[in-house]
Formats: sequence, C-alpha cells, structure tokens
Amino acid sequence: VSANPNEVRVRGQMSPQPPGFSAFFGTHLNATSYYLTAAWVRECKDPLGILEEYRSYLSGEDAEWCIRQELKKYKRIALIHIGETISESTRVGALEKARYFGMSYEEIRGSDRLLKKLFSLERTDEFVIVAPG
Repeated sequence: VSANPNEVRVRGQMSPQPPGFSAFFGTHLNATSYYLTAAWVRECKDPLGILEEYRSYLSGEDAEWCIRQELKKYKRIALIHIGETISESTRVGALEKARYFGMSYEEIRGSDRLLKKLFSLERTDEFVIVAPG
C-alpha cells in the first residue's frame, strides 16, 4: 500500500487519482454511508421502501431481519444534492429513514458535472475508455 494519498492501487499497479479526488472524497466518501438522492427518496428506492417491498412477500419479522442484515455495516444516511432543490418533505423523509435504522444523517452537496460530460461525449482526460475484452 502506498503512503502517498494521491495514488490508488489498481491490480497491483499504482495509479494517480484524478485532480480533486482527495479534496472531495477524502471528506465525503465513506464505506459506512448509505447514499441517497432526492429522486430515490421520492420513489421509495431507499431502505424503508425496500423494507416495504420485502413485506409484500415476507413476514414482517423476516423482512425487518433481511433489511437490517443488508444495512448492518452502514452508520450514516447521506442525502446528496445533485443540482436539484431538496424539498422539506424529501429532507424529512431521508431523516426519517436514518432515525428508523439508528443511523446518523448528513446532507452533501454533489454535482452532475461528470454525468453531463459523459452524456455529451466530450473527450476529456477525466474518463478512461477501455476497449471490450
């Protein structure tokens, strides 16, 4: 493992991280965080929504056990703002999910900049294009 925080080990080789990687992900990327967007909260594609789906074909106790097993490593729910305004009902919904599962709650300012670049097919060194095979 490299002592340099600006390198990532990829299949045994050292690769530099993209510019700004450490600045953003060093404070926000966390393996114990369950990340949500406003759309996922609105569409119930979140832990409570998944629990309700499980209850449609499992007993309440089994459904609860399953979702808690899936979430047992998570300690925080993070609502990511990606260009849209977060409504108060969405914020309250995300906070409700965190409380229900005994997690902390945080809001993070995100960006859709890279997705827009990807879909515009703009060539940039921020993407790596790998041929099939």
